[in-house]
Amino acid sequence: MLKWNPTGGLFYHWLAFKYSHRLWEHHKETISLWLNSWQPSSSHLVLVGPSGGYSLPNKFLKKFENISALEIDPLAPWFFQLNHKNLNTKFYNENFFVSSSKKFNINAIADIKNKFPGAAILFCNLLGQLPLLTKDFSCKQTEWTKKISEDLKGVDWASFHDIWSGKNIPHSNSIRKVPSDSSLNESIHFFFNNDKKTLKEFRPNRNPSIITDHGTADLFLKHTHRIQWLWKLDLTHSHCIEAVHYSQSHQLSPQDLKVFTL
Repeated sequence: MLKWNPTGGLFYHWLAFKYSHRLWEHHKETISLWLNSWQPSSSHLVLVGPSGGYSLPNKFLKKFENISALEIDPLAPWFFQLNHKNLNTKFYNENFFVSSSKKFNINAIADIKNKFPGAAILFCNLLGQLPLLTKDFSCKQTEWTKKISEDLKGVDWASFHDIWSGKNIPHSNSIRKVPSDSSLNESIHFFFNNDKKTLKEFRPNRNPSIITDHGTADLFLKHTHRIQWLWKLDLTHSHCIEAVHYSQSHQLSPQDLKVFTL
């Protein structure tokens, strides 16, 4: 992430400073519980787009002997080390998803795997930001959606990412266990209608909400153990986050998701 860009940078660091210990607690606690159920076999972890590591639990990161971080925000390493002291972390200022000609690199995941063979990969709220990084992403989105599962084969991986976001959405602490083949509209319906408090407070005429589709709802449709929750980014904006992971040595079961209170 560059200092000033649509996906974060300096403004994101300011939001983290202001809200990380106020509005982000539910978001961070959910990520911590979710990562505890991921059991990659590698002692090397690649973080893709971690920024300052505000959402990542230190206890989880300490499990790994080596951590590589792919992050183009020049401020991120300093904030990351501030938040995660005594971790063996090496930062790489490389943008695998955007080529030198400013076009979306559809082979980014394969390139990351080739650079870090055998490592586990954690995408840190990045995949839902890709439409903002290049103008040609929409032209390649269908191919990217079909390709991502194939490119992730043979590696332990995890991702938490934006599904949709909006303004003036009353907050909900619900955590949704996502059925396979669930659509974007079903996700929105769950958080707007299944939570009585949200439905009661939300008044479209008095407090309109604009929903942004982040283009990730169809990425992992066949994965049966996904969860979603609302992240209140600031006083106005909320993001629906989806989390999914895969480990070759540990197949997730429904029992693993019982730690989440719905």
